[in-house]
Amino acid sequence: MNRFVRTLVHGLAIFLPLVLTGWVLWKSFELVDQILPFKTPGLGFAGVLGIVLLLGLASDNWLAGSALRKVEGLLERLPVVRYLYRSIREITVSLTGERRPFSHPVLVRPWPGSEARLLGFLTRQDLSEFGKPGWVSVYVPNAYAIAGQTLILPVELVEPLSVEPSKAMTFAMSAGVAGAPEP
Repeated sequence: MNRFVRTLVHGLAIFLPLVLTGWVLWKSFELVDQILPFKTPGLGFAGVLGIVLLLGLASDNWLAGSALRKVEGLLERLPVVRYLYRSIREITVSLTGERRPFSHPVLVRPWPGSEARLLGFLTRQDLSEFGKPGWVSVYVPNAYAIAGQTLILPVELVEPLSVEPSKAMTFAMSAGVAGAPEP
């Protein structure tokens, strides 16, 4: 590869992530800003941020917290809404709350006797409630996607991995490319 092309490729490797990250952040800002449609850009975003902060404060207050729990209880009783609300709430709490579901990286043997391993995260250590005592559930993320598979396996096919969960997730989501030394 000649020097010009190599320089162009290196420039693109710096430029594209910067521009795409900025674009995603800007589009996210615009999306939130449109929830409360003010004429001045940014006021809708500030308003939504204020509402979120007020809800956070209210949840710590006994009286307002009980009112919020009553609304939540109502949503939990509505037939179709219940499943949608519960799923969104579980994901939100998992990513922002005290409970961190992706804090136990593991290697999974896809089948007995295999030397291959899948990188995943232990999500449940006991599946007795599903009639599978001695089995666990492991989430295996797909590379370059916000998706993955939940595997249900005997505990013998799962081995703990002693690495920071964030490093394991970065490795899995980037197909092992992020942070890899140059060959």
